[in-house]
Amino acid sequence: MVVTAAGVAYSAATHQTSLEDWRLVTDINLTGTFITCKAVAPHMLAQGSGSIITIASVQGLEASQELSGAYGASKAGVILFTKNMAADYGHAGIRCNA
Repeated sequence: MVVTAAGVAYSAATHQTSLEDWRLVTDINLTGTFITCKAVAPHMLAQGSGSIITIASVQGLEASQELSGAYGASKAGVILFTKNMAADYGHAGIRCNA
């Protein structure tokens, strides 16, 4: 089993978000999730089972003035990425849930 729990939040409107801040949030929250899952998937496929749990957020489903668009976009990406993994690996006995 693997849990992708690293994450960072950022609070600013889009016009106040630098490209550097956007990349920091999406790299940690979404790209970090991808890298972790990519690393463990071959092992789980070889053993014919496994569980991948990704930490998402309600902010990935609903807009918020509390957190930035970068955070919401990254968590929405985690949710859809997890659904895609479930479609890719469910037949191989690997459960994927956000």
